[in-house]
Amino acid sequence: MRNKMCYGENFSQPPMLLLENPKLEEKIDLTAEYKDYEIGGFHVKLRGYTTNTKTTTEGDTDVQTLPNAPVGPTIKIKTSETPIQQDPTTGGKYFPLNINFQNGLPSCPGTDCLSIPYDKFKNPYFNSTNLHTHGLHVSPEPTQDDVLVEIKPDNNLCDPVSTGYYKPEIDYDGNNDGVIDEKDYCTNIRIKVPKDHVSGTFWYHPHLHEATALQTSSAMAGALIIENDIPGQKSLASVLAGVKDRIFVFQQIPFIAANEFTWELTGYVENFDEIFSPGKWDGTKKACDYLNNDDNCPELIPANPDTIISYSQRDGQGAIWNGYGGHTTINGQLAPQITINKNEVQRWRFIDAGVRERIEVAVCKDENQSNFTGKCGSGEIINGIFHEVAEDGITFKNMRDREKIFLGSGYRSDVLVKFDTPGNYLLVDTRIDTVPETATKPDEQDIPADVKAGRKILAFINVDGECASTCVSDLPDDESTEYQNISRVPDITNCPDSDTPWQNGNCETDKKIELNITGDFLIKVTQLKKSDTCEYPPCVLGTYPPSTDGEEFSMDNFITVNKGTKEKWILQSNLGNHSFHIHVNPFLVTDGLDYVGLNDQPTWKDTIYLKAPDTDTEGNITATYPVTFLTKFEDFTGESVFHCHILDHEDEGMMRGFEIK
Repeated sequence: MRNKMCYGENFSQPPMLLLENPKLEEKIDLTAEYKDYEIGGFHVKLRGYTTNTKTTTEGDTDVQTLPNAPVGPTIKIKTSETPIQQDPTTGGKYFPLNINFQNGLPSCPGTDCLSIPYDKFKNPYFNSTNLHTHGLHVSPEPTQDDVLVEIKPDNNLCDPVSTGYYKPEIDYDGNNDGVIDEKDYCTNIRIKVPKDHVSGTFWYHPHLHEATALQTSSAMAGALIIENDIPGQKSLASVLAGVKDRIFVFQQIPFIAANEFTWELTGYVENFDEIFSPGKWDGTKKACDYLNNDDNCPELIPANPDTIISYSQRDGQGAIWNGYGGHTTINGQLAPQITINKNEVQRWRFIDAGVRERIEVAVCKDENQSNFTGKCGSGEIINGIFHEVAEDGITFKNMRDREKIFLGSGYRSDVLVKFDTPGNYLLVDTRIDTVPETATKPDEQDIPADVKAGRKILAFINVDGECASTCVSDLPDDESTEYQNISRVPDITNCPDSDTPWQNGNCETDKKIELNITGDFLIKVTQLKKSDTCEYPPCVLGTYPPSTDGEEFSMDNFITVNKGTKEKWILQSNLGNHSFHIHVNPFLVTDGLDYVGLNDQPTWKDTIYLKAPDTDTEGNITATYPVTFLTKFEDFTGESVFHCHILDHEDEGMMRGFEIK
């Protein structure tokens, strides 16, 4: 007997862990462990994050939280007082983000779960992990945003001698008493958020190389919000006082109902190759429609006595995402029902925490909200709904009216929404329109139109009632002094190591980063002078090692940058679409903006979409789409990485280490 998927539940937000003017002794608990969840009425058992710390709704009674939804709790730092903690290394004051992080995932039989050197996914157990705070401008050093550490199962890094992770001469606990004791080892993540950190929308997820995609495509992702209003700082939230704040964590959890499994751990997420190997995610084999009980779908397995959904395991016959009608969820919910008043302004924080898919979010009228094949009225997208105020956690100088919001994997976008006409609407992903319905290979099947229509729907929206006295109905004046005084990233004005104004093409030193796939997932790094005309094989200067054909990630091929220097980077894909992300420092995108949905508006980012090249019928490249950005490596030293944020690409090796000295 088969259950039918549930959708259209009332929109819910993740529970919140609030740190208000945090002090050194404050911490939150976060544990990675297997947990039973529900998605669309089906039971799944996934890796996720749990907490013993008390959660809050900040007094928001208009929206519920679902403790059993497969999404991590929101971590929020809210400040109004200048911090007293001072970093002995940088001399700057900071807010402590102390996380008592425990890897509660089970140990693996017969071998370590995932230990360097890795064996290219031959070991199915992905239970070692770590934690990355995506987009935060913080140190990559140990105990902070360190993505190079491995936290093994049943471990919390409190054994510094055997792991070799901690340096026994360092006073880590932040009290600067010069005494090295147990406290220096057992509150194991101590991120020092600078007192002048910008306010915005960030997120956290695991980042252990070769386990990142499997764990993030489970339930291991959550929002991370900073609202910094200490003297001298001003957040957008303070300007938007009274505006309701809604968090949208978009996830691509490839759960599948199946009656055959390639691993014995039924209902677990274990098989990298069955999800991410070529053709498995994007193919169109064995398309089916679970939402309407299509007979093409495999039978479900009754167990204990609930129906269990296998998250990843298939018999090797079908594509995981497109072919099985994979749906992007919001906060772990399948197409929830959002209610908003007519003329009410709300702030919607979009986070693409998916591992692969780009999302193009838009709004249209709903012709038929009674089932999951609801269609946009006349196929028309409604303009004037989205007023974008920030991307990747950095507030714009002025609002940008958008017809749709472009989200690559890892992106964030903050939008103010306002509906002036009551009725039923759909929040949709227009990218689904580009997915072909007709099979292109003999062993593939067509994707039914209803499957595409269902996949396109992200949420249902009901606009009803009037904006009452407790409701904000006016958009902010983005030309006002108050709005213009919102704290933002300082402008980059000069060339690297020069007083010359920095304009496109006039700086002496460029670095060209090329993301390229040639059988394996490789990154090619080139440093060029402005006067150089050579392309590839590249001219290699300075500290960048030669990389003629590209290299997979290795601890032996880090590049070096100097603290305080400004650089201009040029990114380009020579095969396929990618999503470039760099840790520690954001960057200002100046060229190639139309290709990535920014429409010639220079924009601060930490993640940027790279468009695939055009090719002729023989596969030869006829046009490429480079993106240029400016950046400054400031405040911190240490080792970190840049990589493709299509996370299975990163796991396959499309990542490069860099050290700031």
